[in-house]
Order: sequence, then structure tokens, then C-alpha cells
Amino acid sequence: MAVAFNGTSQYLQIAAPAVTTLPFTIGFWLYVGAEDYKNLWSMGAASADPAWEIWHDPWNNLRLDYWSGSANQGEVLATIGYNEWMYVVGRFISPTNRRLSVLRANGNVSHSNSTGSVSPTTLDRMTLGAYWSNGSPSGFFAGRMAEFWFADADVQPDGGQLDNSMLHQLARRGPLSMPHLQPVLVEYLPLWNGRPDPLYQRGGARAWGGVMPALAPHPPIYADYQGLQWNTRKLLMV
Repeated sequence: MAVAFNGTSQYLQIAAPAVTTLPFTIGFWLYVGAEDYKNLWSMGAASADPAWEIWHDPWNNLRLDYWSGSANQGEVLATIGYNEWMYVVGRFISPTNRRLSVLRANGNVSHSNSTGSVSPTTLDRMTLGAYWSNGSPSGFFAGRMAEFWFADADVQPDGGQLDNSMLHQLARRGPLSMPHLQPVLVEYLPLWNGRPDPLYQRGGARAWGGVMPALAPHPPIYADYQGLQWNTRKLLMV
């Protein structure tokens, strides 16, 4: 299964994530249910406004940027669809290199990047399904999410456009199917049971909290997806 956020109050969050500095990469399956301004993921501070974020607008754009508290800096845009599963990889490579790749249900792939210079302030929490600023969540996401992972390296070491074959493998077989990614994986939340129970965490257990989303159907994956045991995954194939 996946999780479905209601767009009004639900989010998942971890305080003091193990890694908050560049470079890092995140990936997840995404299903956007409504055209609106909604936040999918953010890496921000407990009591301040600035944060890295991935969000969508009402015009079929997925956006990756850094909100400084007054402006969106270093923004990257990729084309998305609504009411369909898609796979997203966000790469925060350096202060002057950010990349966003999206694999859509029809097989179309979007790649984009930004080289504008960004200098983040102190970051101490990561949120799924909302934007966290000044001690409270906002911009609640209305849609589904599954197979979220976070690594403290660029998934493609050359810093260039993500290879399409790598994007397909991450989507259909998972991050654990890539030997070079396994040592740098920090968090892996399949979200298959509707709860933020990590399949893997590096550096000791850290609890995810928030307002729990509902269960939803899982996105399509291959039978050899690397994660939970085959007998469990087989039941989740759709």
C-alpha cells in the first residue's frame, strides 16, 4: 500500500534528520490529486521559515527550490500530470547545482536543473506532505506517496542529467537495487502499511511523527523490487 494525504491536516515528520547538508538525493512515488499550490517535501527548521522544498503548482509544474523566507531561490521546474502515478528524484548536489527528474505514467521523462547559488541556513527537520515553518505545518499535500528514500550523496556521481535507465531502475526496482546507493542511504520509508515505519535507517533509530495519512493503493513496481520480502511485495502489486 501507499499513503494518501488529505490536503488539510496530515503530514509525516522527523526531527533532527541524520543528514541536513549537501549533497543529498531524495526519491519517491507521487500521485497528485488536485491542481493547487501544495508542498510534498521540505527540509527546514523547527522555528524558522527557510527550507528546501518540493511542491506543485496549478499549472502542471513540479518545483524544487529553497524558500529563503522572502523568495524562492534556485528554482527547478518539471512537467507533471494529475491523477496518475509518477516517480520523482530530487538531487541537491551543491549550492550551484540542483536537479529534478520525473518519470510519468505514459513513459515521458522530464529533466531540469538550476545553477543559481543558494546558501541554506540551519536545517533540523524533514517533512512529507507539508511545509514546516515557524513551528507549524502548512501547504498540506492532497495526494498519494510511496517508497520514499533519502541518501547523503548524489545518486549519479557526475552531477549531470540523471540517466534515464537509472531513473527507471529506481522507480521499478527501488534504491536498494543499486549497489552504489546502498552505502549512502540514510532513510527508506516504503509507507506500505500507511505508517512511517522505516525499512532502513542509518545511524540508529529515529522516530517519525505527525498526523497519520490514510492507506491507498500502491504504485506499479516490478516483481523483483528490492525491499521487503517477495511474498509481501507480491500482495502489493497493482
